[in-house]
Amino acid sequence: MAEQTVTLNPGESKVVTFEVTPSKARAYQVTVNGLTGSFVASPVPGYITITYLRFEPPAVNVGEEIAIRVNAGNEGETTASRTVECKINGVVIGTITVTLDPGQWRGLFFYFTPEEAGTYDVEVDGLTGSFVTTTVPLPLAPCPYCGYITGTEEDLTSHMSANHPGLPYLITVQPESTKIKSGPELPVDIKFYTPGKVDGLDYHSIWFFLYSPTVIDTNIVAPAWEVTGEYSAGVHQVRVNLTTRDYIVYPDTWQPLVPGMYPIISHFRFCNWHCRRIWENFYTGQTITIVE
Repeated sequence: MAEQTVTLNPGESKVVTFEVTPSKARAYQVTVNGLTGSFVASPVPGYITITYLRFEPPAVNVGEEIAIRVNAGNEGETTASRTVECKINGVVIGTITVTLDPGQWRGLFFYFTPEEAGTYDVEVDGLTGSFVTTTVPLPLAPCPYCGYITGTEEDLTSHMSANHPGLPYLITVQPESTKIKSGPELPVDIKFYTPGKVDGLDYHSIWFFLYSPTVIDTNIVAPAWEVTGEYSAGVHQVRVNLTTRDYIVYPDTWQPLVPGMYPIISHFRFCNWHCRRIWENFYTGQTITIVE
């Protein structure tokens, strides 16, 4: 209830104003000195605000997925809908349409996998931020002769020259992806050194397979041609296809691999005894994950 005292001279009139802020959306009845009336307070229309841009995780390596998250909240008094878009380096990479009840909040997620190292600028509904991606150095294969693990390719080369001169060795084994469903072939890049013949042993003719228990098997791989020919002495890089299925000898069939992590190791089909002794079941330093 509100009241005012008004003083008027003869013949004078004056507008008297009462102000009130309704607390609820409904009809209100008003009485002023016997005069009556009413007004209706409408609900505040629903409107969705976007806040709190962040990245999960805050930085990733090339080829790893990053989640871009914002919070969406309805600060009005009616249900509201809105379409939110996410831009990376000025290009729209996704849109989300969200519907929220009054007072409701929800996290919105956009997902992105960078293919190159660098800084990526992100904009979501006027909010801006950035994240950085880096290239992870390829894990080097350990020394097959003593198990020594090196940090750089130059270190590996120096170690081999000083401790195992003239012997072949793997440098890197890089799958095109470290996660794959069972079934399709997975391209794998292999970098290796082969010296040629040493003490009558022809290292050009070393054929080996990559597999993971029970079997992840490639086509015939370097350091030999698949059918005929030889690699010259030196460092070479080849691409092979890794089979991501399990071979069952009896009844001579293939079946999917059970989801999980599989180390990639080497296995020889054809080579002399010395080669087999060195390379049989040799861990390459890489793993792949079979997903459902």
